[in-house]
Amino acid sequence: MLIAAVLALGLLGDCLMGILTILKYPTNSFYPPFWLFTLWILFAQALPWSLEWIVKRRFAFTLFACIGGTLSYLLGVDLSDVQFGTDRKIVVITLASLWAIYGLVIHQIYLWWQRG
Repeated sequence: MLIAAVLALGLLGDCLMGILTILKYPTNSFYPPFWLFTLWILFAQALPWSLEWIVKRRFAFTLFACIGGTLSYLLGVDLSDVQFGTDRKIVVITLASLWAIYGLVIHQIYLWWQRG
């Protein structure tokens, strides 16, 4: 259930960035490539294992997500066929804002999943 919830959240954000042309995917559609889909699954699987020490702390995890998530997308664009659809500054602000929201929501999803 944790993996499905995080995957749905991530794909929703990635599709939204495609629709708003913040990111341009290689298929010229709003749907992200398959490899991005698999990264969300791997990220969700890491939460109860390697990221458990930080995901329980709301502020720390949100900050971690805001910085780490933004950097992962910036590097991912450099290593793939995904492109920025707008000015890099706007992309960074959008990604940081989105990942701050992800951090807060994933923290709550994780706590809900732990209670379970």
